Amino acid sequence: MNEWCRQLGKNNVLLISIHCNAAGRGDRWLSARGWCAYTTRGNTRADALATSLYTAAQVYLPGHRLRTDYTDADPDLEKDFYLLRHTLAPAVLVENLFMDNPATAPSSSAPKASNPSLTSMSMASQPTSPPLNEECPVKPSIIRISFCS
Repeated sequence: MNEWCRQLGKNNVLLISIHCNAAGRGDRWLSARGWCAYTTRGNTRADALATSLYTAAQVYLPGHRLRTDYTDADPDLEKDFYLLRHTLAPAVLVENLFMDNPATAPSSSAPKASNPSLTSMSMASQPTSPPLNEECPVKPSIIRISFCS
């Protein structure tokens, strides 16, 4: 990612790291619910991106709990995850519902609104609607979604 930042300029790159949350060890179904986005501590350019993603989550994830923390005047949770701290561009890590809750577990046959990975990809690739609103720090002309297993 930082190589892209060096090539394209860190002001022309955004990082959205997409994850599915889990509350247990995978040995049973649990009832944890919710969606959230993390940025690093303090006021950063990623805060505007995270706020935009929360706006989109309200649209794309109706009825799901959005986990927030407004102690610093924005909705994102703050944690100094390595990926967020060491990326030159604005970086947000999203946790998409819970894969150990049968009501929100990802399924390739599930409708997009109930499939957290597909929902995040939709949210991240809609340049004319949230999350890329007026406050968003970058308006990318190319959106690349990469998957790591």
